[in-house]
Amino acid sequence: MKRAIVELILIMKQITSLAELQELVQAQKKNNKTVGFVPTLGALHNGHMSLITRASKECDFIICSIFVNPTQFDDKEDLKKYPRTIESDLEKLREIDCDICFTPTVDEVYPNGQELKHEYDLGQLENILEGSTRPGHYQGVAQVVHRLLEMVKPDLLFLGQKDYQQVKVLTKMIDQQDLPVGVIMCDIIREDDGLAMSSRNVRLSPDEREVANQLYKTLKACKKEYDSSPLLKLKKWAIANLNAEPLIKVDYISFCDASTLEEIEHWEDAEHIVLLGAIFLGPIRLIDNIIIC
Repeated sequence: MKRAIVELILIMKQITSLAELQELVQAQKKNNKTVGFVPTLGALHNGHMSLITRASKECDFIICSIFVNPTQFDDKEDLKKYPRTIESDLEKLREIDCDICFTPTVDEVYPNGQELKHEYDLGQLENILEGSTRPGHYQGVAQVVHRLLEMVKPDLLFLGQKDYQQVKVLTKMIDQQDLPVGVIMCDIIREDDGLAMSSRNVRLSPDEREVANQLYKTLKACKKEYDSSPLLKLKKWAIANLNAEPLIKVDYISFCDASTLEEIEHWEDAEHIVLLGAIFLGPIRLIDNIIIC
């Protein structure tokens, strides 16, 4: 879809009020405009920008939210340390096809308190991989995105493949809640050396940054050996290869069914396979994934 010229808003506008946001969205929908939504925690980088660019190609009216959601941080110190760069974020959004930056307060998102209003049935998705060491994390993510979708009422939700498990969690939540929104998973955007773009990358020391791309290199090497080496042998090699770098500590390397994220041990165990990995570089934890087939 070629992006239509928006008449009501000529430049990107920052909005904190839900009432004002919904008034503008309703006006667009009355004119049969499609609304695309990109939820973020801020500290925007080119990965976020790529989601907005993709949304602008498929929708008429684009909304990006910036909200550091307290309910998805199991470690409160991590919440405190999360970078808040609102002014530079707004400047980036003004340079691309984004119509609204929605920056609600915690009270606007959670007017009745931050306790879970829903207990989402996420099954094993919330207890494996990222969920195994972050209890409650995906319940918090599902809660805030559910709330934001109720506030924004978009036609399409754009999410990044880098958080592959999160995409699966949110797709499941949307299906269970019967929300009228489609989910578009967008490609991972990488630095020149292959490192997946992340707000956490700026916290790496120069030495850590130099070896951070080893995760992607290892995942890519595994894909190259797909179906020519036994899966478990390849997994063992990948873990040993990463741990051979003194600055890296492997959290997990998992070959999974791309639909269910159930871990597999043989290539024939799933029709479509995704390889997911997480490593520590000092206190910084990085994740990445690659579609095998």
